[in-house]
Amino acid sequence: MMNIVDSKNGFETFEEDLKKTIQSIQTDEIQKKENKIKRDLIIQNARKKYCKFEKPVFYGSTPLFTHHSFDNDNANQIVTQLNMKQQQKRNYSQQRKKTPDREIHLNSLAEQLDLKYLLLNNNYFTNLLNITTQFRKLLSIETNPPIDKVIDSGAVAHFIKFLDIKNILQFVNISPLPVINDKDFVYYYSELKPTVNLSQINNLQFEATWALTNIASGSSTHTNFVVTSGAVPYFIELIKSDCNDLCEQAIWALGNIMGDCAAMRDYVLSMGVMKVLINDTWPLAKHRVSMSRNFSWTLSNCLRGKPSPDWELVKESYPLLCELIYNSDEEVLTDCCWALSYMADTTNGLTEIARNRTLLKRLVELCLHHQPAIITPALRTIGNVATGNDVETQSLLDVGALTVLTSCLSQQKKSIRKEAAWTISNITAGSAYQINQVLNSGIFKIVMERLHNDEFDVSKECVWVVSNAIAGCKFEDVKRLVFDYDVIKGFSKFLDKKDSKVVMVSLEGLENIFKAYAHKEKDNEEYLDLLDKMEDNDIAGLLERLQSHKDDSVASLAYNILDEYFAEEEDETEEKEGTKGFSFGSYSGGGFQF
Repeated sequence: MMNIVDSKNGFETFEEDLKKTIQSIQTDEIQKKENKIKRDLIIQNARKKYCKFEKPVFYGSTPLFTHHSFDNDNANQIVTQLNMKQQQKRNYSQQRKKTPDREIHLNSLAEQLDLKYLLLNNNYFTNLLNITTQFRKLLSIETNPPIDKVIDSGAVAHFIKFLDIKNILQFVNISPLPVINDKDFVYYYSELKPTVNLSQINNLQFEATWALTNIASGSSTHTNFVVTSGAVPYFIELIKSDCNDLCEQAIWALGNIMGDCAAMRDYVLSMGVMKVLINDTWPLAKHRVSMSRNFSWTLSNCLRGKPSPDWELVKESYPLLCELIYNSDEEVLTDCCWALSYMADTTNGLTEIARNRTLLKRLVELCLHHQPAIITPALRTIGNVATGNDVETQSLLDVGALTVLTSCLSQQKKSIRKEAAWTISNITAGSAYQINQVLNSGIFKIVMERLHNDEFDVSKECVWVVSNAIAGCKFEDVKRLVFDYDVIKGFSKFLDKKDSKVVMVSLEGLENIFKAYAHKEKDNEEYLDLLDKMEDNDIAGLLERLQSHKDDSVASLAYNILDEYFAEEEDETEEKEGTKGFSFGSYSGGGFQF
């Protein structure tokens, strides 16, 4: 709480300081006027220098002078000189236009933002608000707002001063008196100061905050300027304000700053913004739609970015996000889902979300929402949870994630299909039991359809789904994948792609199929059926061509598979009998031999 001091000595000192300030301002104003008069006299004298003759009267093209001291030749010479001087002035004026009039105007306006001018005129506060509003409107231009020019004008320092009501109260009386949580601040009432009300100060702070918000929405350099100028602590204080507009604008400003980069985000978080947002701002924001939207967006920016923020600085947001996930406003819901997706991308956050069955069920429900803007972050959160350990992945399967993932694979929007396939690939990277659940769900039919017929970005993720499944499932499920879903044909389709990564994933899938059959005898019927599948899709020929691939890893793996599973073995007995029956592990470089 601030102190209201009635001490006579303290008040007299304060009054004396005010009088000195006023006298200093008045002296400055007088000096400005005197300087202007001097400049005007110099200009007048300069003009007289070139006009010591009477104005010529032109008759036709010949100037006639009434002054006896100039003859015609002299007069013509002087007129020529004057024309040259005038031409020089025009050229100089044109050169000056390189500095826009707006820049000169902004510098002049910025000078008038000094709070001390409040002491000269009881109505100056209105002028202060109007000038600040002019700056804000300039910065609100959608295309190329003059951010750099506003910064160069020096206005930002004044805007930041306006954010702290204590700075304003040095130059004005206020009624009613607001609560200020600063025991060291002393407020004096004085007849030398104009009187304003709290709503006027709130309006000034609102316009200043809006202007700074727009500056912070520019480049990283602009954002950094606002931060290094000291605005953040004042913004954090203002999000506690009872003035809805002012509070909301300060929330927006902090969101812009934290959205710039991880370093800015961490700086704002280190100032304790999360506690203030949750304890002081949200109770006010939740009753106003626009404020709740700005709040949820700023909250998501608290968690957004790489590297992820310190869990200790953001963990307080988790209970509130669990509440916001049921909000009826779609914009709030979207930002809440994005915030949870960022949280699920951290070890601590993933653990918290995975153990919350109620939250997982809600996220799964939102994957069926009619708005793609909500489906995408909800699906991303589920996908991040699926990257966890087997227990965390199982928590998704237990709440019916596979059913909604089947639906997402059929979505019209490509990015959602891709996200769904990525999520399923994380599940098939789990335990054999979980892979079996995926197979039993029937989702693999759609996965293979997308692998063969969808755009490359989606089909590539489907290759991962299949390759991960083969790497971790039991032999019986490998057989299902090979014969029920014809995954070998799927892999063969990607062995000639330019994307080295998807080629490697396909090769690894094929290699793992071979490994799954390694315990079978070479003349086993199941073994021979596999060989038929390999032959049908010309796997040996594709592998041979891949040995000359530009990517050494691809070439090496292709060679190893050929060498391990398709190397030619001489069977003297078969040669004597004149047979050329194919034996698994027999390859002559030109296809399978029969």
